[in-house]
Amino acid sequence: MLPAEETTPLQSWRVPVFPPRFSPTLAVLPQHVARHALSLIGRLAAGEPAAFAGMRRLRASREICRVRVTADDRFLFKPLAHRLEVLDVINRKDFEKWLKTLN
Repeated sequence: MLPAEETTPLQSWRVPVFPPRFSPTLAVLPQHVARHALSLIGRLAAGEPAAFAGMRRLRASREICRVRVTADDRFLFKPLAHRLEVLDVINRKDFEKWLKTLN
């Protein structure tokens, strides 16, 4: 479901945009996962090239990207021109179920 990893040059900064349900999502995650996810969002929004290392676009929907937060958790987002649209933080075992919600 994922193409090969992309190389990313220096990115411009983007303002993160959070969905209304993101705060409750973070609340149910283990504290270290929520902390890593928020840190990653800040680094992605700032355009830090290292934050984009390992980023992959979904084959099912090329505008959505995912990046690893912890060994078992993934952050899903859309990098747009001047904003970073935050979608979700999910466990990798729930990835297929999450993809079905796109349709």
